[in-house]
Amino acid sequence: MGVGDVAIAPMDGPSLDSAEAQARAYQTFAWVQIAVRALAVTAASVPIYVKKIGPGERQSHVDNHPMELLLRHPNPWYSQHELIEATVAYRALTGNAYWYLNRPSADVPPLELWIIPPHMVYPVLSGASYVAGYDFTGTGGERIRLEPWQVCHFKVFNPLDPFIGMSPLDSVRYDLAGDMAMQRYNARMYDTAGLPPGILAFADPINDPAFEQIQRDIADHGRKKQAFVLRGVGQGGVQWLPMAVNNVDMQYLEGRQFTKEEILALFAPGLASILAINATEANAMAGRATFMDMAVWPALCAIAESLTNNLLPSWSSQRIEYVAEFEDVRQTDQAMELQQIQTASGVMTVNEIRQKYYGLDELPDERGAALASDRLQSATTQQVSLTDLYRRRMRDFDAGA
Repeated sequence: MGVGDVAIAPMDGPSLDSAEAQARAYQTFAWVQIAVRALAVTAASVPIYVKKIGPGERQSHVDNHPMELLLRHPNPWYSQHELIEATVAYRALTGNAYWYLNRPSADVPPLELWIIPPHMVYPVLSGASYVAGYDFTGTGGERIRLEPWQVCHFKVFNPLDPFIGMSPLDSVRYDLAGDMAMQRYNARMYDTAGLPPGILAFADPINDPAFEQIQRDIADHGRKKQAFVLRGVGQGGVQWLPMAVNNVDMQYLEGRQFTKEEILALFAPGLASILAINATEANAMAGRATFMDMAVWPALCAIAESLTNNLLPSWSSQRIEYVAEFEDVRQTDQAMELQQIQTASGVMTVNEIRQKYYGLDELPDERGAALASDRLQSATTQQVSLTDLYRRRMRDFDAGA
């Protein structure tokens, strides 16, 4: 099946029941690709860290954790950006993304991470352990059973099946069918030199040779994208009766614009405000904040939690609690945050401020145990003293000159 040959059923919408059909929608529909790719490449550019949970649930960064090193070089063919981009794209497009964990047993850290296209793998259920494994079908049709510890499954919510995610494309299948029909109709218009479907009606009978010649001339001029001139049209002898409504009356552009905004809102909320041709800076900034808060950040949180549950325990032999976290990309009100820190400095120590608001380690000396407001007042007083000293020296210099 080619790119332009996606199955379209006028009454039932495109066939999007399989992961392969959903992947083909990414190839076929430009707005699906625009939305999914914007989400995937943005998410893939966000750094990921491993943190250790200490006493009081305080988190501290772990420098060069083995999982971070593995993600930087997951396998000989993929980079970290490519792996995360494919993961986010598959999860958004089909509702599922799968990693193959190349390791000999469940207790051994994986040596490599490989993305598995969702149309090539399917979970196998069991009454005893829920998911007994995953059936992988290779390009040659061979089927291999993978153990649950060999696969890391990233999925979205599915109200009908708790073991496999639901594709968002199911909810817009009719919109995609209508949009594809509009594209094809428009393409056919240009194939016939912009002539809409219609009937040539003759008032008087014409002989067969003349009628056949007219048919050949119309077909020939249509192939050459040329206008066809026929004498007598509009004078009662020959009439052109259009059989279709023109694009303006069908609200062609309005319909496609609505579908575009619906697709962008489904996969990447806020992206429409960024890409709008008449977007202002304020609209674009608000759209970017919405895109980061409602699309990118939730996807990153879901992936990080799956890594925490399925991958990080491989390195926690001493029952040390680790969590995976992406860098927070949500936009915050910096003025309000600074005001919160200033208010908290009256009741929190320097170490508490460092941990809560900046994620920094504690200071080992008495500075960390002091109230943050006291340290701030001391620093301010010292700064004022230095300023006064500078001013006095400048006055002495001017007086001496």
